[in-house]
Formats: sequence, structure tokens, C-alpha cells
Amino acid sequence: MILLRVLVLFVLVCSSLISCSGKTKAISNNVNKLKGNLKDMRNIDAEQTGEIASLRQTIRELSGRIETLERNQQQLSLRQSSSYPPEDNSYRGNAAVQSPVFNENVTSTAIDIPNLAFISDQRLAVQHKINGDENFYNALTSIGEGNFSNALNLLNSVDLSRPSTPISTAGFISFWKAVAFEGTGKPYEALRHYGELVNNTPNHKRAGLALLRQSKLFISLKDYNTAKIALQKLVNQYPNTKEAFEAKQLLINL
Repeated sequence: MILLRVLVLFVLVCSSLISCSGKTKAISNNVNKLKGNLKDMRNIDAEQTGEIASLRQTIRELSGRIETLERNQQQLSLRQSSSYPPEDNSYRGNAAVQSPVFNENVTSTAIDIPNLAFISDQRLAVQHKINGDENFYNALTSIGEGNFSNALNLLNSVDLSRPSTPISTAGFISFWKAVAFEGTGKPYEALRHYGELVNNTPNHKRAGLALLRQSKLFISLKDYNTAKIALQKLVNQYPNTKEAFEAKQLLINL
């Protein structure tokens, strides 16, 4: 009887040992799987780290190329700007063919008339003449002849309400009124009309030139601080233009 009990106990112990051995093996297998997964994750992390480093290098190379392109663009802009003539090749007198013919009965002041602007706007004035209003064309003709007082009268008579008149015409009229006021020796009236053009229509074709001429008037009046403000505004608001290039040169000398 005792032998039977010992035998049963021995069988139970063996069974327990066998069961524990199986569980230990299973745990060992799981640990090995975890080690394998951890190794795979480390490999993946190493690959991603390499890819990130490669991307960073590519970004640095691209940044360097962009900086080079920007420098080249700035140098190109500077070379283009340096080729601009000062203030539309300004000249004294008739922009078309003749030298100025001054009327002795008219009080006039010799001024620089912007040649290219004069010729360009004369084409616009011809269109006005074709449409039935000769005042703008005749006003520019008077400016070319140095008869600024007559030019002012004609510019004041331009009919801006005509359906065929472009909206931008008012800006051209203001510009040439300012030029005519310069010619009649009224710089403050000229300043006012240049200012109205720049402030009311800053995107107008003549806005940059108006600001440049306004700045020069301030210099002639020895109002250097206001001239600097106007010139800096020209450089900031109308960069890469021939007017801005000339403004930079004037700022250097102020």
C-alpha cells in the first residue's frame, strides 16, 4: 500500500516536471521571438536614420543651390539696372524734333523734360486727338515749345468724361500739369500734382517718374530730409526700375 502511494506520488511529480518543461520552452520561444523583433526594429530604425540623414544632406544641397541662384539673380538685376539711362534721357526743349521755341511774353523756367515719357504720351495724345479732343496733344506740343502756361490751360481743358477716354488719362494729365508748373516756376504746385498722382494711383505708369521728379524738386528746395523720404519710398515701392536706380544714386550723395 505504501509502495503504491509512493508510485502515484512519483508519477505526479514527473507529470509536473514535464508540464513545467513545456511552459519553459514556450517562454523561451517567445523571448527569442521578441529578441528577433527587437533586432528587426533596430535595423528599421537604422535604415530610417540613414534616410533622414540623406534627406538632410539633400536639403542642404538644395539650399545652397537656391542661395546661388538668388545671388546670380541679384547680380543680373544690378547689371540690368546699371544700363538704365538717367530719368528717361531727359532733355531741355522739344521732345519731337526742334529745339525749344520760347515765347518772350510767357514766363518760363528751363526744365528737364523726360524724353521717352514725352514721346510715349504724345502717342496717347494723338489717340485723343483722333477721338475729337485735341487739348492733350496741343498741351504736350506747348510743353515741347516751352510754353508752359498755355500747356496748363490746355491740360485743364481736357475732357476726361468722354466715354473713349481711358481711366489712366487723368494720371497722365496730373503728371504733365506738374511738369508745366515746374516750367512756370511754381515748384510747390508741381509737388502737389506729383503727390496726387503717386498717392491716388500708385500703380500708374508715371508714378515712379513722378516720385523721382518730386524728390529732385525737394532737393532743389534744399528740403533734403523730405527728399530722402521720397527717394527711399521710390526705391521700396518701385524696385528694379530705372527711376529706383537713379534714386539710389541720389541717396548716396545726400
